[in-house]
Amino acid sequence: MQGSYIIITPAFNEENNIRRTIESILKQTVLPLEWIIVNDGSTDSTSQIILNYSTRFSWIRLLEFSQSNVAFGEHVFENFYRGFGNIKGKDWKFIMKLDADLEIDRPDFIEYQLGMFKKFPELGISSGITYSIIGGQKVLTQGRPNWRTGGAMKFYRRECFEQIGGLKPIFGWDGLDEYQAMFYNWKTRTFFDLHVNHLGKIRALSREKTILLAKAKGKSLYQRGYPIEFVITKGISLMFRSKEHGKALFKGYFLARRTKEKQYVERKEKQFFRKFQYMRLYNILFNREGL
Repeated sequence: MQGSYIIITPAFNEENNIRRTIESILKQTVLPLEWIIVNDGSTDSTSQIILNYSTRFSWIRLLEFSQSNVAFGEHVFENFYRGFGNIKGKDWKFIMKLDADLEIDRPDFIEYQLGMFKKFPELGISSGITYSIIGGQKVLTQGRPNWRTGGAMKFYRRECFEQIGGLKPIFGWDGLDEYQAMFYNWKTRTFFDLHVNHLGKIRALSREKTILLAKAKGKSLYQRGYPIEFVITKGISLMFRSKEHGKALFKGYFLARRTKEKQYVERKEKQFFRKFQYMRLYNILFNREGL
């Protein structure tokens, strides 16, 4: 059964994972109108693996590009919109950004979410939940409230996607989109029964330990309009774990502030975001985070 959605997948050197990602989509009970996989200058066999599938399934398309030469954290935006600009169909109703190192457990992963979009017209963004295999055990991502969706597999209703202006060219785009969606009265939701194996988790964890990432987070906090007291709180909290990383976060934020980096939020959105931080505490205390 073919659905009314598009998938866009950025891929770079994913020869160890992309085949399992593709196979898990092929098993879905509802297939996409188009699946555009953007090869970002891979130097391994990623391209050939994708090409082999695209010759067998007309709705899978490979786009080849030289490696994106953008600032750290902006490559997702760059490659997503390389694919977005090549969508052939005009009648899609949903769009999914899917990473190239994921293996979806349930064959109704897509069908379930489409059903929730139909059931709840106010639902604008959804996702499943990632896990990794550690010591032979399945360990789910922890500490995520149900409104916080996973950037690895974002599913957007078209009206919501267009109203928030899509993805933003910054590190932290996958948090900003939720805040902006809620600003426009959309609901966002992670469905914790939809499990997805994050095959590249070890690589991601290694990346998250870098000073470069902490600096990018600091810059992103400014670009997303975070009030300075929240930035200071985050930085101090990080310094308890690593002084170098805490300093890098502050450096990224204050450098962006001094150079007046572009902010991707309006004044009213900033005010809403600040209120939401306090609303979240209230919702957690009184268990009011249901859809």
